[in-house]
Amino acid sequence: MKTILKDKAEQYGYNSMNDIEIIKLTGYKGQPENFYNSAQYKAFRELINRERRQESKKLTSSGDIYEYFRFLEDLDHEQFHVLLLNNRLGIIKSVFIGKGNETGTVVNKKEVLKQVIENKAVNVVLVHNHPSGILQPSSADSHITSQLKQAIQLVDSNLIDHIIIGKGYEGKLFYSFADEGNI
Repeated sequence: MKTILKDKAEQYGYNSMNDIEIIKLTGYKGQPENFYNSAQYKAFRELINRERRQESKKLTSSGDIYEYFRFLEDLDHEQFHVLLLNNRLGIIKSVFIGKGNETGTVVNKKEVLKQVIENKAVNVVLVHNHPSGILQPSSADSHITSQLKQAIQLVDSNLIDHIIIGKGYEGKLFYSFADEGNI
């Protein structure tokens, strides 16, 4: 029978480990037969359950994506993130790609594509912030969106949106390429 612990160990590449080896991996110091009743195991299970709940969360609108990345609106520098989603728009993983200054950031397109491929993402959302609060995409924003859309399509995935988060400039909280018909 496959335990949650074994499942988690496999996720990190420990496919051939038995229960005793996994217990050692976690650093548990007590008797192996008591591990599953230990506070350490209960905490480990809670972390796994939180991760699974996060993975099962669906983001069905640009507003949902904004809420997920709302923390970006208070930064004084740009950050670029990629949100990797499954075919049902459930979150696979959020990946921090890069940090810039107050006027821009460099986006490593190879790293974005690597993350899409490694995580088997079916749908992808690009997210970055504008510390100025001005939400209008720059020509660089439009250019990177176009380039990444083409690259992502080459690996049979879809770029479904690019969200720019600001500080509520002129009453808007974010700009969505998809909502504006620019994806």
